[in-house]
Amino acid sequence: MINKKRGQITLFIIIGILVVATAGIIYYVLVPKKIEVKELDVTAIREYVTSCLDSTAKNALVVIGMKGGYVEHFEGLDYVTIGETDVYYGITKPYLIDETTWYAIQQYVPDDNPFPMPPDYPWIGFSSSDVGELRPGLFGKTKLPSISYGDRSIQTQLKSYIVQNLDQCLDFSVFGEQGFEIEKGQKEVKVLIGLDSVVTTLTYPLKISKFEQKASLEQFSTTVNVRFGRIHTFIRNLILNDVSNIMFDIDNATNDYDGMTVSVEHNSNDLIIVMDSKSSLYGKPYLFRFMRENRFPALDGGITSCNGLVLKLNQNYFDPDEDTIIECMTGGTEDEWKVKICDNEGQGLCDWIPK
Repeated sequence: MINKKRGQITLFIIIGILVVATAGIIYYVLVPKKIEVKELDVTAIREYVTSCLDSTAKNALVVIGMKGGYVEHFEGLDYVTIGETDVYYGITKPYLIDETTWYAIQQYVPDDNPFPMPPDYPWIGFSSSDVGELRPGLFGKTKLPSISYGDRSIQTQLKSYIVQNLDQCLDFSVFGEQGFEIEKGQKEVKVLIGLDSVVTTLTYPLKISKFEQKASLEQFSTTVNVRFGRIHTFIRNLILNDVSNIMFDIDNATNDYDGMTVSVEHNSNDLIIVMDSKSSLYGKPYLFRFMRENRFPALDGGITSCNGLVLKLNQNYFDPDEDTIIECMTGGTEDEWKVKICDNEGQGLCDWIPK
C-alpha cells in the first residue's frame, strides 16, 4: 500500500515538472523578448563639428584683425589694399570746409562766415590759445566698430563670417561611408566677446542613425583664448587719444601695455599694428591692424615775416601723424606770395600773404 502511494507521488512530481517545463517553453516562444540596444556612439561626429566650429571662429578673428575690424565692405568705409588684404581706416581726417585755403573745421553756422579767418585748424583760435588745451575730436574721426552695438559690430560680423564659412569645413560624407545617416537642421550661431576670450555657440540639430541605432546632437561650442575685449578697449583708447590730442604720439604710445605693443608703418597713410603677446592664434601673437589717414599739420602762430625769397616761419607747428614738416614757397602774383606748409607726405595748407 505504501509503495503504491509513493508511486502516485512520484507520478505527480513528474507531471508537475512537465507542466512547468511546458509553460516555460510556451512563454519563451510566445512572449516578446526585450532586446537591449546600445546607444549609438556619435562622439566622432560631435568632435568633428566642434573642430570645424573652432577653426572657423579662429579664422574669423584673424580676418577681422588683419582688416581693421571689418570682415566685409560697408558703404561709406574706405580702405587700403595691402598685399591681398583690404585694411580699413580706424582714423580718418576731419572734414574741412575748404582744403585749398587755411583750414576751416566742420563747425558751420549758416548765418556765420562759412570760411573763418585763419588759422582755425585744429580749432578756432588755435594760435592764440594755450597749445596744451585740448579740443576733443577735431584732429580726426574714429571708424573703429563697437564690440556689440549695431549691425557693424565686431560681434555681428564674427557671427556672419562663421555662418557663411562653416559649411566650407563641414563635410559629412566620410561618415556616410561608415554607414551613418545624418539629417541636418537649421544652424544658429551666437558669439560672446569677453575680456579674455571669445565664445562661439552653435545650435545645429542633427538626427543620426546607423542600422537600427539612433542618436541626436544639437549644441556645440568653442572658446578661443584671444583677449579681444581688452585689445578692443586698448585700441579704442589709442584712437580717441590720437584724434583728441594733437601732441599725442602714437609711435611712442606704449612699449608694452599688459603684453600689447604698437608699431607704425609710415606712408602716405599710416598702417597701425597692435600686437598682443598674451593672445595666440595658430602659434603666433594676435594682430589687429588699421589704417590712419594722413591729416593736416597745424600751424601755431603762422607766418611771422617774409623777407625777399627767404620765408621765415613761426616754428610752433604740430602734425597729428608725427610727420616731418616741410616749409616751401611758390610764386604768386606781383603783390603776393603763395605759401605752402606741408608734411613730408604732401598734406599741407596754402594761403596768399602780402609780399
